Amino acid sequence: MKEESNLSLYEESVFGKVNSDNYEPLRNFIYYKTGDLDKAEDIVQDAFIKIWNNYK
Repeated sequence: MKEESNLSLYEESVFGKVNSDNYEPLRNFIYYKTGDLDKAEDIVQDAFIKIWNNYK
C-alpha cells in the first residue's frame, strides 16, 4: 500500500521530481507520435510550464 504524503505537487522540490521522472518518457512518446524530437521536447516543456503556471 502506498504511503500518504503531505507534500503537494506544487512544492518546487516535488514538482522538480515529477518533472525529472516523467520528462523523458513523455518526450519519447511524443517523439514516437510526431517523429520530431525538437517538437516533442517543446511540447513536454510547455506542458510542465502550463501546469506550474496554472497553479500559481
